[in-house]
Amino acid sequence: MRNAYVVTMRRYGDREKHSYIIGVFTNEWRATVAGSTEENMRGGKYSADIEKFRLNEVPEIVEDI
Repeated sequence: MRNAYVVTMRRYGDREKHSYIIGVFTNEWRATVAGSTEENMRGGKYSADIEKFRLNEVPEIVEDI
């Protein structure tokens, strides 16, 4: 199976504050570079959160929202 890396920017690293997705990548290194670049462009107000998913598979743990 192929992996997907979702890069979400979180204001001050807090999940409860404003956040936005900057991209979905199939390469972890590219996801990391994109997140670091966006952190620098936003002056440190946002932190990159990179989550790994496997394509076409249901996650093992599903949290209720």
